[in-house]
Amino acid sequence: MHEGRILQQLDPIFNEPEVSQNPLDYRTHFMAPRKHFGGTLFDTYNFNLAVIWFLTLVFYITLYFDFFKVAFGSLGKIRLPRRRSS
Repeated sequence: MHEGRILQQLDPIFNEPEVSQNPLDYRTHFMAPRKHFGGTLFDTYNFNLAVIWFLTLVFYITLYFDFFKVAFGSLGKIRLPRRRSS
């Protein structure tokens, strides 16, 4: 028993994930067969594959447009006041 509930220890892959209050929250237990996202159930394999492709596209765009060069280059233009040594 865990917090007053029975906790399944054998074959956890058959457990259904708990529905979160936030529709954008996709966190589930380790071997969940499905994930909730946007109020819809998705197969874990397809969901993870979509996330990988989405992040690949985002990183490709940031590298193509030199986002990091522009962002870090603009940080170098910031002038901080220097302390005077006494």
